[in-house]
Amino acid sequence: MDGAAKVAGDSFGADDWPEDASATVRVAGPDGSSTVVPLERIDGSTFAATVPADQAGTYALGAVVTDGTDTVWRGEGLTTRTYPAES
Repeated sequence: MDGAAKVAGDSFGADDWPEDASATVRVAGPDGSSTVVPLERIDGSTFAATVPADQAGTYALGAVVTDGTDTVWRGEGLTTRTYPAES
């Protein structure tokens, strides 16, 4: 992870996201801190961003794609940055 994690939201072969859609991801770190990161539109079907992940432990992610005030898609996930080996 090198202090960061890549996050992407893809429509997985379905129609492209609506033209005016935007996306964000909320990242909750192992210390309980939380930050919201906007995702950049890469193409018609993909949003992506690099989010901070510089502490060892588990990170919870919650992403949402909206079109104006309507939620188009929502997803959650977990990822873990391993603890360093002890000597």
